[in-house]
Amino acid sequence: VLSAGSLQLDVIMNQQAETGIWYVFAQPLGFVVFMIASFAEAARLPFDLPEAEQELVGGYHTEYAGIKLLLFLVSEFLHMVTAAFLIVIMFLGGWHLWGVTGSSQEVTWLGAAIRFGVLSAKIFAVILFFMVVRWSWPRFRFDQLMNLAWKVMLPLGIANLVIVAIVEEFRPQMTEAMGASAAGWVALLLPWAVFLIGWITAGVLT
Repeated sequence: VLSAGSLQLDVIMNQQAETGIWYVFAQPLGFVVFMIASFAEAARLPFDLPEAEQELVGGYHTEYAGIKLLLFLVSEFLHMVTAAFLIVIMFLGGWHLWGVTGSSQEVTWLGAAIRFGVLSAKIFAVILFFMVVRWSWPRFRFDQLMNLAWKVMLPLGIANLVIVAIVEEFRPQMTEAMGASAAGWVALLLPWAVFLIGWITAGVLT
């Protein structure tokens, strides 16, 4: 939102298309924090704590059958699909793909179909990543999730927010002093430095 200067999802996508730099590359720490938070919010492994709260047979699912169980399962999958949509739109460029979709706002029917296909392929890829993680990682305990959320993710997210706000606030001055190209590299590399320093620090301290 800070980088694009808007809360509108289409503006965020268009900004990534115009610059050619997806926010997964410009905001790596924000992407990791959002991805982990999406897993926890969607109650997917390794954070499927509601399912493991009662028993490993199926948790609260053992009390339901038929249409009630179906509604529970559909709501869980809709969580995952919604998270995949948001991840693709905000960090993976949405419909943009270098050399395929272009960045112009004027598109033909064929161009619109290609953009829809690119967007759908990215969403399916993120959903596949959700599934691969579910098959690969062990479940966290509840206290481990709380420690990860409050002691690691929240401080890293705030640090990233502050750095991005500073970069965007002083970008005009940097552009005037160093030129557009150098200012762009500074705006790109600073979040990566915060990502590496923050991740190493969190790993050492925890």
